[in-house]
Amino acid sequence: MPAQIDTQWEQITSLRAEGKDIPLFGVPFAVKDNIDAAGFCTKAACPLFATEPSTTDATVVSRLKNQGVIVVAKTNLDQFPTGLVGTRSPCGAVANVFDPDRVSGGSSSGSAVVVS
Repeated sequence: MPAQIDTQWEQITSLRAEGKDIPLFGVPFAVKDNIDAAGFCTKAACPLFATEPSTTDATVVSRLKNQGVIVVAKTNLDQFPTGLVGTRSPCGAVANVFDPDRVSGGSSSGSAVVVS
């Protein structure tokens, strides 16, 4: 298990042991790859954009973590969120899991696939 996931697990289990209300305890969560999540690189589908993991979370990620979610992955997207169909990424096109002849959805294509 990646270290950042272990760290998140330790943080939320510690808070729970202290009696804190953690409504989303342990819910796995994937972050669109143009949003910072500590321990993960934020590349916006550009391999040269970020080579080091983020050291901080974006506000939205921080708020979700405070409720107990665990960031487990980053999702692919059209490079620099500029596409319409999820096929403009050097990391590869994001496939529609239900019908490969259809697109997975705009610049948030990886997020759409994770939800489906």
